[in-house]
Amino acid sequence: MPPMVNIEPTTLGFAASGRLCNAEALPSVQDGRLLYEGPHFVTEPPGLVRFTNSTGARLDCRGGGTPPVDVRWTLDSGDPVAYVPGVRESLPNGSLLFAPFPARLFRRDVHGGRYRCVVSSSLGRVVSRTVRLRPVVLQSYRVTARDGRAPPGQSALLTCHVPDHVRATVQITSWSVNGALNVYPTLMGDDKYHMLPSGELIVRDVTHDDVMGRYLCRTVHMMTDEHVISERLATVIVEEPKPAGRPPRIVASSAALHVRETDDAVLFCVGHASPTAPVISWSRRRSLAADQPAVEPLGAGGDVTPAGALLVIRSARPRHTGWYSCRAESPAGHATADVFLEVQMILSVSVSPARVTVNRGGTFRLTCTAPRPASLLWLRDGARIDTGRHLSVAQEMTSDLQVSRLEGADMKQSAQGMYQCFASSKFDSVQAAVQVLLGDSHPVLLEKFINHTVPPFAAISLRCVANASPTPQISWLLDGYPLSPDHRRLIGQYVSANNDVISHVNISSAMPVDGGWITCRAANRFGAVQHAARLNIYGKPQVRPMPEVLAVAGESLLLTCSVGGHPIHEITWSQDGRRLPVGREQRVFANGSLLLERVQKSSSGGGYSCTARGAGDATSTGNVNVKVIVPPSIRPFLLGNFSAGERAQVLCFIKSGDSPLTLTWLRDGRPAGRP
Repeated sequence: MPPMVNIEPTTLGFAASGRLCNAEALPSVQDGRLLYEGPHFVTEPPGLVRFTNSTGARLDCRGGGTPPVDVRWTLDSGDPVAYVPGVRESLPNGSLLFAPFPARLFRRDVHGGRYRCVVSSSLGRVVSRTVRLRPVVLQSYRVTARDGRAPPGQSALLTCHVPDHVRATVQITSWSVNGALNVYPTLMGDDKYHMLPSGELIVRDVTHDDVMGRYLCRTVHMMTDEHVISERLATVIVEEPKPAGRPPRIVASSAALHVRETDDAVLFCVGHASPTAPVISWSRRRSLAADQPAVEPLGAGGDVTPAGALLVIRSARPRHTGWYSCRAESPAGHATADVFLEVQMILSVSVSPARVTVNRGGTFRLTCTAPRPASLLWLRDGARIDTGRHLSVAQEMTSDLQVSRLEGADMKQSAQGMYQCFASSKFDSVQAAVQVLLGDSHPVLLEKFINHTVPPFAAISLRCVANASPTPQISWLLDGYPLSPDHRRLIGQYVSANNDVISHVNISSAMPVDGGWITCRAANRFGAVQHAARLNIYGKPQVRPMPEVLAVAGESLLLTCSVGGHPIHEITWSQDGRRLPVGREQRVFANGSLLLERVQKSSSGGGYSCTARGAGDATSTGNVNVKVIVPPSIRPFLLGNFSAGERAQVLCFIKSGDSPLTLTWLRDGRPAGRP
């Protein structure tokens, strides 16, 4: 059996890089526990950034956590963002800077790219939502007011044409009528002139006098605040009435309209008929399922209000997204037009709990909630989670929520990290994070070494891998005594990305004296685990010097003869020249260990000698001194009954025991003096 000697490990702190940490860099301690705060965003960049080539842009990203975090930028693909001189640069404060540039130096892969900010530490990493850049290369532009047509007594629609290359950044602000009247957008109205929020101008009850009207539209560039007025004057053209009996026709209707949640939306549908204007009604197209009507008529009341040629939706919600139909009807027939409304929801996401600690082998559940119809995705340390035996994801829906539940089983060190849930739509994404920690656990040896028998001068490498929380410290023993490095023996240790502690002993040119029982011991404050194997190196026996051993009176002690060389045929023990054992309280095992049972100070202390015999009767002898100490014994004491306010005295008398002694008072099992 391998030797067993109780030796307290030295506690050291190791960072994820494997370098020895300075104590000042370690997390704070509370109630004996290390407090870690996973990486998180203090400032997360927005999902969409518009900028002009004359101003450039700066994407700000700040992170926090304990230990300190690192902030970096990557492309949406995960590749690191490279420095482009004079164009793109990562700043020391975590920001990503895009310098102003002339139009000829525009690069779509740089200025129109998609980026992510990454905040990481030894506890994991979190990634931001994708940041989409929308650069605007400043160019001059012209807007054109276009004529409207209508029969007498009906409505004409005038439009303001904005070139495609600036349409996303130019807003139509108002119309000028005959240079005297300014018309601004409103949701509803029955005045002669009505400007819609989308920029069109409706002229109602057209007469031949309207032919003399002159119309201009005004615009503003939202990035530069530049104001541009249409160059040509638009007019209203009065059409001759069509012959009676012809069905109505729809001459203009809203293009596909996109609004943000809580914004107001106005859909329009302008129809003409003869001899009078048609009656306009609105409906919403529904599912074609057999148990549901194909269309739903829309009437007054609620948040969707038909108003003749207009359909007004106040404080639009995602449920309003869909197809709407307008119907122009007269005695001669009807005409219809379909309009699509898309409402961009305001994304939000939450994950609970915000932090979870799971013991080794345990289970955990994380719940992610977002408004419908968002899609949900889980990441761990910035990488998409692969479900399998230990991780599963279940999706469910309520009337207005999308819910995703992540369940983890058989908790281990590799499952620690930062878990993120991303809620995404076609327009944006948001994320929330939760830190999953491995609870306090006893060390486990993940990798061990085997027995070796080698010739002299061979190179030897022994490797031991352990895992636990808190991170364990690995120590090495030779025949139960601490193994130290020297000019031929190197001992190294580092912590892997999975928080596995990897330690090794490398012997460059093994000699017989290096042989013996090699023990790898992993320990943290919750316990220790060890593994031993034999290293045999051919050669004559050589007993190594052995330090003094402390023994406690009344307990057992196992002594190991620290000897190298191979083969070893026999190990014998003696005390004061007498070969052991000499009684039933002494036992010598086949591996050469000496067991002393019920150690006594009077007879068990002193010098012991072990002699190893090898091939050709070659021998080697070494000595070890045993010092026996007597444990303390306290004489029992009694406490009487006292009244409140009285003084009491208690005497603790130690009737036996060797010095030095440490005295501690307890009350109800807790240190005295604590509440």
